[in-house]
Amino acid sequence: IFQAVLKALRGDATNYPRVGVSYKGKDTDAVRQSVYGVCSAPPAGSNGLLFKVNGDSATKYAILDFMTGRFKNLSEGEVQIGNYLTQASIKFDAQGNVTIDVPAGDLTANVSGDTEITTDSLTINAVSGSTINANLNVNGTVTATNFISSGISVDFNTHIHTGDSGGNTGVPK
Repeated sequence: IFQAVLKALRGDATNYPRVGVSYKGKDTDAVRQSVYGVCSAPPAGSNGLLFKVNGDSATKYAILDFMTGRFKNLSEGEVQIGNYLTQASIKFDAQGNVTIDVPAGDLTANVSGDTEITTDSLTINAVSGSTINANLNVNGTVTATNFISSGISVDFNTHIHTGDSGGNTGVPK
């Protein structure tokens, strides 16, 4: 077992992801080993452990981590996974909360089946607005501030209905 430094990722078209590493002043190729379900392409300069399988110099595996860029100050029991370089991550904190942080990009979820969110309270803060590209069914009370229908250009908080007998309705009118 040797300490190694990642020099370069190799092509990923084969069954085994290859890397170029350096250890004890020697450059060599190895298989990049990750735990099940986690795939990564660590940046050059990442540190790692280099294993020679059965002492065979031709069969080497490297487990790599960019330790200086890691997510820091985690409390006991916490887990944070993500991209060290962009700081986009998912954090499972010590209180049981899950935080998804995307500091410089978009969050996309592609779900081929149904999606259900069950929660005590849901708040969505969309600075530039939000769009729903399908029908919206709401079971319950709808409360809106400055509710304007773009389809008929009516402000539902201030529009007027003239009654059949010529009288106005109450607010909103």
